[in-house]
Amino acid sequence: MTKKALTLIFSLIILLPVIIYFMAWDYYAINIPKWDDHALKAFIVEYAGADNWKEKIPALFKQHNEHRISVTRMIAWADFTTFGALNFKHLMLAGNLLLLGVIPLWLILLLKNKKPLFALLPIPFIWLTLAFWENMYWGMASIQNFGVVTFTLWTFYLCLNPKPIVFTFSLLLAWITVLTSGNGLLVLPIGVVLLFLL
Repeated sequence: MTKKALTLIFSLIILLPVIIYFMAWDYYAINIPKWDDHALKAFIVEYAGADNWKEKIPALFKQHNEHRISVTRMIAWADFTTFGALNFKHLMLAGNLLLLGVIPLWLILLLKNKKPLFALLPIPFIWLTLAFWENMYWGMASIQNFGVVTFTLWTFYLCLNPKPIVFTFSLLLAWITVLTSGNGLLVLPIGVVLLFLL
């Protein structure tokens, strides 16, 4: 069998759990708010009613319990302005797509370490499981909890790159991570430790 054929077969096998995961998600997802999702409705009202940027910026960046959910708010506002209403299925989809961002990182790490493509096979099967069912079907939590993991891993990978432009981008990504979830604050001290270990 040729290398191209093997690559195609492995790629299709890698896609299989992604397809199954999103088919299961689509079958059960309902456009209803869950718990903290109601705070996003209040944000939309506050942000839409703000007269100027001095009122809009605090609405976007203010604390929500122990978290700053600015990324979730931005996605919610984009959804609201695009579709004319806040659709919680769209928020769930955005969060679940963020979960996929870990797979290309694993691929990059494997290729960088000269590992074959088939070494990536277990990752989507382990990563995309129904163990995430609560976050899968909760708009705010899916963006917050899946996003913080993906952004954190990418921040760590990029901050260890010696190129100044890539390191600068990692700082921007670290800031986005902090604005995704309270857990994102940990990206800063852990990133500093990783830099000292270089």
